[in-house]
Amino acid sequence: MVAHEEVPSRWPEVTWGRAGGPLAKLILGFAATPAGTWLSKNAAPLDCWLIRRSRGRFTLFGPIGATLLLLTHTGRKTGRRYTTPLLYLPDGKRLIIIGSNYGQDRQPNWAMNLRAHPDAQVTIAGHDIPVTATEILGTDRDTRYHELAEHLPIYRVFEKRAGHRVIPMFAITAREVPTHPNERGLR
Repeated sequence: MVAHEEVPSRWPEVTWGRAGGPLAKLILGFAATPAGTWLSKNAAPLDCWLIRRSRGRFTLFGPIGATLLLLTHTGRKTGRRYTTPLLYLPDGKRLIIIGSNYGQDRQPNWAMNLRAHPDAQVTIAGHDIPVTATEILGTDRDTRYHELAEHLPIYRVFEKRAGHRVIPMFAITAREVPTHPNERGLR
């Protein structure tokens, strides 16, 4: 019998700060402005570094009580691996991620990459977990988006900025990865 890595029965739980608190409201209010969006977008590489360095204990977005993961995905054109910090919502055995791209008029690269290469990895609380992404479409997507906007109203701002672009959403599920080299096709 060949051993497999464990697929989590529950996702690691990690939050920082206090969601809905006065500091969170102030930061999210600023993040909804053009200057706040610029700062958030340009701080993303620093946040990736901080999350990795602290093994998931700290993030720049800590004061808002955000649930944050690092998504490592494969470039659809280059085949290179990229890492992007994203907010997520737990949904039972899956996680929901949103391709708002801060409300810009184009899709985020990571969303286009997941469509081409749905197998990826998420890092949560220092745990690296192999995953598969499935795009959420139609009424399920609309329902989930409105639930998200209730939880994080900044997504209403992003939706308005995006205009006619439909903001994509993905369900992330953990997958088993063989630990034996022959099962990976490495003969």
